[in-house]
Amino acid sequence: MLLLPVLSMMVACGGLTGRVDRPSVPVSPGEIEARRLLATFTQNNPELKSFKGTGKLRFKHQGQAHTVKILWIGAEPHRLRMMLQDLSGVPLVSLADDGDWFYVRAHTEKNYFKKKRSGVNLKRYLTVPVRTAEIHALLSGRIPAIAYRKLKWETTDPWTPVLVLKTGYGKTIQRIHFNADKTQILRVEQYDGSGAMSFRLVFDAYQRIDEFQVPANVRIVKSSGDTVFLKIDRYWTNPTVKPTVFTLAPPTKG
Repeated sequence: MLLLPVLSMMVACGGLTGRVDRPSVPVSPGEIEARRLLATFTQNNPELKSFKGTGKLRFKHQGQAHTVKILWIGAEPHRLRMMLQDLSGVPLVSLADDGDWFYVRAHTEKNYFKKKRSGVNLKRYLTVPVRTAEIHALLSGRIPAIAYRKLKWETTDPWTPVLVLKTGYGKTIQRIHFNADKTQILRVEQYDGSGAMSFRLVFDAYQRIDEFQVPANVRIVKSSGDTVFLKIDRYWTNPTVKPTVFTLAPPTKG
């Protein structure tokens, strides 16, 4: 019978599935370092499970500028609530993300809506197309994690090495600028699907609260030049947080 010899040949050539083992592509030292740094800065402060704080936001839009107060509270995984107030403390708008739903309550107009968080960004409220997960990462002392297929170092300036993340088609989706010894992030640039820059996070200063390193002053800059300046005044680490904090109820009538 020919069956046994044929089966033997199939097994020898990779098994009944037809899989052929291929030699692994060697990983360069630069890529090993890049992946290590990405893991470090996207997972920074792993013991920081919750946080809250107060500060000020200064908006610069088309040559005009105005300032509001901001209060926030966050918890893992990616849950966040923020309130904007005028400088006298009057609430303007509250935003919340419980991981599944995104809530908005405008206090002055008494407007309210709730929608699935997927695809939602805060451009309408912060003037820049940043997502709540990216704000959560920023306030946690991390950089936003992003799916990528390729990465490479740019070495045009040895004092500010840049790590570039790309899609499988070679489009840039994120550029991370480090200080010279790669111990701090100076800025992060996010790009949209067309390859145009959506916004830039600029870390102007850091601070150490308890054992955690978090930002003290941050800028979020659009390609148009519109800018949001965040100055953190107070910051608390690992406060007790109830899950209901990250939901918003409609305003009461009457």
